[in-house]
Amino acid sequence: MKKRVIGLTLVVCLLFSTTAFASSTSISQMSPDMNAAIEVATSYLEDAAYSQYFYDAQDLVAHTIEVIPENEKAVLSQSIAEYPSFRSAQAVVPYEDTSINTGTLQAFEENLELHRDSVAYYGHLNELENTTYKYFTPSYDVVDGNIDGDFATVNVYETIDFQYSDCDEPSMMVTHYYISLVKYDGEWLVMSVESDDLFYQTYRDSDFKLSEAIEGIDAAFEENEQLALSEPATSDDNVGQLVPAANSSTDRKYIPKNAVNYALTYSSSGDDGNKSPSYRNKNFYWSSSSCQLFVSQCIWAGFGGSNSPDDINDRLVMDTSGSYQWWSTDSKYNHPNYNDPGSPSDKGWNSWIKCSQFKVYVDGVKASSTESGIVCDTHSVPYNSDNMVGSSGLTKNDLIGAALHVNGADPLGHAVIINNATGTTRQTVYYTCYNNCAKNIRLSTRFPSSKSSTDNKIYVMVPRYLRGANGATSNYLYADLQNALVKGTSGVRQTLYGRSVSAVSSLTMKVYKPNTANAAYTFKASNKNVVSGSVLFNVAGEWKVVVSGTGLDPFTYIIRVV
Repeated sequence: MKKRVIGLTLVVCLLFSTTAFASSTSISQMSPDMNAAIEVATSYLEDAAYSQYFYDAQDLVAHTIEVIPENEKAVLSQSIAEYPSFRSAQAVVPYEDTSINTGTLQAFEENLELHRDSVAYYGHLNELENTTYKYFTPSYDVVDGNIDGDFATVNVYETIDFQYSDCDEPSMMVTHYYISLVKYDGEWLVMSVESDDLFYQTYRDSDFKLSEAIEGIDAAFEENEQLALSEPATSDDNVGQLVPAANSSTDRKYIPKNAVNYALTYSSSGDDGNKSPSYRNKNFYWSSSSCQLFVSQCIWAGFGGSNSPDDINDRLVMDTSGSYQWWSTDSKYNHPNYNDPGSPSDKGWNSWIKCSQFKVYVDGVKASSTESGIVCDTHSVPYNSDNMVGSSGLTKNDLIGAALHVNGADPLGHAVIINNATGTTRQTVYYTCYNNCAKNIRLSTRFPSSKSSTDNKIYVMVPRYLRGANGATSNYLYADLQNALVKGTSGVRQTLYGRSVSAVSSLTMKVYKPNTANAAYTFKASNKNVVSGSVLFNVAGEWKVVVSGTGLDPFTYIIRVV
């Protein structure tokens, strides 16, 4: 089997909480029955993972209630009729499948069929492109479990760590599952699968037809292959922005590499092992609907946002004025120093966290020559096209650091950032996002073109500069942000650069190890616009770097070491 070729490392980390769920079993009280339910749930998910990524059909029915013969279904129906009362004692799941709360066998069977469809759907996309991997390691963090008689729930995070055979950057996909099980004839069987996976979020309340979806994808794939043979190759060089040039010295130029490295920093695990995700930037307010929130943070970092609590709460390098605004703080809606929730100023918060409002914001700023805000080149990718740039004049280098709106719970309802592009097709760009958390994923394996679904369109937004940013000055500090660093056994050495737009009499860069108050490294430069120094990163965690300069506000950023 392919899992033996790759070499599976399966780790189940049991972190039971007595507070997260009513009547949750603590680790000291965990029964053999709970262990057995966990084993069934994680085995089911493991088989589903291999089916998805290796298009290697697994018998997913074997772990579920669908294995029960038809002549015993009446007995099963009686058994699961008590499920609603069991479920009512559980914590509310944000992506709950309310249909299964009826306790009918049909509702559970439809739920399981949808999960099998998602496995087959993603598996087909990987097979279509003959996707292969250098390594593939699924692991499972079971954070909560509950058992009551013949019912059990397993609250589990699946992390798939892997690397595409033709890609240098590692990839990761984190999916949150809430598995319900029933004991039938002495054996635990999966009854339902609830998840933050986008497929589940998109299609759980719709009449999804797997065969029609695959037929539409195949037709678009074949058509786009023929088009690729006849289309001229595009240049790799940036053609320059298509929107009017910045006309003020205080406009902030976008640095795509910094946006990308911010995205990769805050999509790399290795701090405390839990997933909320725990590797998010805790200086910002967190919302479970966090895809656009995360992309906004990446764009803000690309414009030189300083990652300190005070600077964030002061809304520096954000857009806090005009008809269209875009900002966030550490509090819901706004910081206590600003207007109350629901006031007109909250339009800045809505643009920061909501896909629909961010698009309105970007389009509104683009349409005006004076409105403050993010000035972007934009392009709409048709639902049936793999070409990410079309006749827009954009190139692959323009795509790196761009924000995309793709199909989610609503058309264009999910936000991702492009962290790499080796070409200008869906098959040659890679994205990173939250909800569900993904790092360096090939776009076409999750958001393909289709001849049958108009929802597969994409909206591309390429930030160019930030006009009229809050606190903007013509001279300011910034740095070359880093991707997450792997320290290995003896640490990893990296040269860091802090910068100012224009030279100042004194530049200082201080580097702090995780959770320390005193700088481990200090570097200085005089009458320069750059300060640099070599640092040995030998401790895992978040390292803080602070760049300061004569007459300028300090700039802070984080380097994650794993």
